[in-house]
Amino acid sequence: MTNRALTLAVAVSLVVGAPLHAAVLCAKKKGGLSVRDVCRKKETQVDPAALGLVGPQGPPGPQGPAGNALSGTPHRQHLTSPAGFLTDSTFTTGAMLTDVVFFRFNDSNTAVCSIVDTAGQITSTVVPGSGHVQLSFATPIVVSGTLAAGCNSGNPAQILLVGTTP
Repeated sequence: MTNRALTLAVAVSLVVGAPLHAAVLCAKKKGGLSVRDVCRKKETQVDPAALGLVGPQGPPGPQGPAGNALSGTPHRQHLTSPAGFLTDSTFTTGAMLTDVVFFRFNDSNTAVCSIVDTAGQITSTVVPGSGHVQLSFATPIVVSGTLAAGCNSGNPAQILLVGTTP
């Protein structure tokens, strides 16, 4: 075996068996090949595929687990709630609620703001007077029946519902 062929065989075995962060194949000006972390100034990095040193593509991997993407139409609904609760006709059975934002203005008292559906209370939070609170649900909440939202204060509240509708 010639010296050049031996050098190439050693270089290929090092490159093929190396981890992904590993060395590169470098060509010297006089024709030799070296395996290094980084090519030197007078060397040129060589693509192993260009030399035919890459094997065939392997078989496809197994199917990954299903994601939890929301199905349906993305939707935002703004509600202005008088004192008490306001029923929403957009987020009904099968809708998925991802975020709720309660806004309160011109009120010095805190209030308890809630989201409920036919099945019962979904969530509740304390909202400061003249402030806002955003609730984000890591797992979307599936609405059962009719959704209602509101705050227990004497002043109206703005409520933003974010999610998808069927």
